[in-house]
Amino acid sequence: LAEYDAGGWVQAVKWSPSGNHLAFVSQNSTLTVVDVTQGAPGVTQTVYINDLPLRDLYWVSDTQIVGAGHGCKPLLFELSGSTW
Repeated sequence: LAEYDAGGWVQAVKWSPSGNHLAFVSQNSTLTVVDVTQGAPGVTQTVYINDLPLRDLYWVSDTQIVGAGHGCKPLLFELSGSTW
């Protein structure tokens, strides 16, 4: 059990296919990814989006997330090393 700061209303929450990562998007135009491989609370990374907020997420694989929302275009986020 863990609690994470979202910085705004949470729009979508999705687990990765492996269950090793939890991703959520907030109304403040951020994507937060939590690595829970070491247990809760896990390591969090927040990506600030220079666009309107996302409304939903789709895990393409364990290293790729597609987000879509108010900006009317899909955005691809990819894990590179240990950074989103």
